Amino acid sequence: AVVSTQSGHYGREQPQQISRLNSLSERVTKVTGNTKKFIMSQKTVTPATKKTLDGVLIDGRLTEPTGILYKAKMIGSLSVQFHKGDKMAIDAMRDLKVMAKTSGRHKARIFLRISIQGIHILEDSSMKQIDIHDLDKISYLAEDPEEKKVFGYIYNKTIRNKDSGKTTTVHRLFAIKSPKCMLIVSNMKAVFHYMYDMRMSDN
Repeated sequence: AVVSTQSGHYGREQPQQISRLNSLSERVTKVTGNTKKFIMSQKTVTPATKKTLDGVLIDGRLTEPTGILYKAKMIGSLSVQFHKGDKMAIDAMRDLKVMAKTSGRHKARIFLRISIQGIHILEDSSMKQIDIHDLDKISYLAEDPEEKKVFGYIYNKTIRNKDSGKTTTVHRLFAIKSPKCMLIVSNMKAVFHYMYDMRMSDN
């Protein structure tokens, strides 16, 4: 079962040297060198490999609707106060790991499908889609400095009040564990980069 809670807000931010993505305009500077090196080192470059405008390599499968599937475990999700922040993300991932451990329940086995259409969360056994997170609404990506197989990202969902018509944005961190953590993070960055470049070329 997925461990989830609506409470727990973190506000203090202390920058730390972990992999992260901030606003869309800042993502490009976080990606170029490391993504290229990592994809090459993992030998994921295929005949379908494509290049972004500034020459960054991206596995061609990521640009297709089917994307790439990765086995993973959902540790849980937690409401956070801001759309980004190193310390906030680290604290939230730590709390989710503690809650998952103390609950005594197994982490939900899932598949992640990463593509230009977004991050699809699929049920392990039936491959039924549980959720989809649009790339535009993912504002932050971080690897857990305490556990190499864990990473998290912040998804921002806009909720409209039926009575007042006012909208509020809820920030929620999803913590995921996978032996392919580094490759997943690298490919998520590459997809962000690719989409950014496509938009720039359209303009």
